[in-house]
This record gives sequence, structure tokens and C-alpha cells, in this order.
Amino acid sequence: MAPALQSSAARTSSTSPASPRGFKVNISGLILEVASPDTDWLAWNKNRFSAFLSEEEASILVTHRPDAGEAAFSTSPSQQRITLKGACHPRFLDTVLIEVLPALLEPSLVVHGTLLRDGSRAYLCCGQSGAGKSTLAAMLPEHALCDELAAIRPTDGGFEGVSLPYWVARPGSAPLASVFILEHATSHRRTRIAPGEAVRELRRHICWPTENANAMMAAFTTLTRLVQEVPVYRLGFRKDPGVWDVITEPTQ
Repeated sequence: MAPALQSSAARTSSTSPASPRGFKVNISGLILEVASPDTDWLAWNKNRFSAFLSEEEASILVTHRPDAGEAAFSTSPSQQRITLKGACHPRFLDTVLIEVLPALLEPSLVVHGTLLRDGSRAYLCCGQSGAGKSTLAAMLPEHALCDELAAIRPTDGGFEGVSLPYWVARPGSAPLASVFILEHATSHRRTRIAPGEAVRELRRHICWPTENANAMMAAFTTLTRLVQEVPVYRLGFRKDPGVWDVITEPTQ
């Protein structure tokens, strides 16, 4: 049985010997190295991302400069370097990553959703705050990978759902079987959505890379392909783990 969903700060790991003042984190295959002279700030974030720590070679360097004025951030033109400035709260790193990930993970989509897995397939359940993402994850801990943000990565054979470390999460991925738009209901039900309606529904739940025209075009292309190849449903559910049987029903 898969391990239960856990906070990404629930485990610890050592940093690379080559990075005594930093750590590396794997976010959907993107390896970031985070460095700071502020050891408390660094330790907090290392613990925050502990379930996603990596020893692979980094492609993005994130540097914290606590003595550089008010809290702000900047990126290099190539986006291979992110600089955090000022005595910012440790969680500022989360805020920055959420903003830049949609462009950095191109052509993947970053989506507000809970990612569930049954071992061989993944299911993305989308919704804004209050739609039931965390409720689903809490009811189905053995299947849940993350409860707030997930990545949808195009592959040669379809799409892959990949967990992101927000907010309660563990690393994992699987081929994407279905996408669901969540709504509360008195009984479990799912209704297939046509591709055109699916685009209109899903675009509200995507974190768009609005500052990067090329990444925006790639994201929209990915969404268009997604609704053509992966079934999208509207899922009404009540607080009952029996909804898992509805989620995993064969495609209609």
C-alpha cells in the first residue's frame, strides 16, 4: 500500500556536501538549488521541502540575500537564476515559486487541484478554495499525492500527473486517467464535459504564466490537447470515501 499523504516538512534529509549553505529540491523534474547566508531561513525552508529534496544537478539557482533591502525577487533573463532580496519571511520562497513555476515548467500546466493515484493511474480533481480539494485528500490519504497544486506534464503517450509540494504532499506521479471539476453535492455523481466546456472550466483553475508570452502559448496548447485526449468530468461529492469508486469508474 502507498504511504499516506504527509506534509512535505515531515521528513528530513542531508544536503549535498557541495552545498553546505544550501539544499536542492525537485519540483516536477525541475531541480532548484536554494542558498542563503541566513541559516535559520535556510533550515526552515529545507524542512518545508524535505519530502522533495534532491541530490541531482540543479538547473535553477535560487539565492536569498537578506541584507538587500525590502523583500522582493528578481529573475535572470534566462530564468536560470532567481534572487530573493531582503529579510523576508521564509515562506516568501513559496510565494515566489508559485508565481514563477508556470513559466519554468513549460509546457506543463500548474493547476489548482488535488492529485490522487491508484498505483498505475492519476486523477486530478480541480477547484478553487472551498471546492473540496483538501477534503478529498484527507478522506483518501492512501491515494492522495498533493492537495493544492499539481503539474500536468505532456508525454509522448498522453499526460502525466505530478505532485507539487503544496501544501500537504509527497512525491509521486502517474499517467493521467481523468480530470474532475469539484462541486459539493448530497450524493456522488460525475458527468462528462465536452472539450469546449472543459477548456472554459479548467482555465479558471490553471496558474497561467502571464508574464511570458511564449509560455502562455505553450500552456494554452497543452490545455487544448489535454481536453481532447483526457476525459474531463464534473464531480459532485459528499464527505464520504465512497467517492473513490466514482472517481475510478471506467471512462464513459
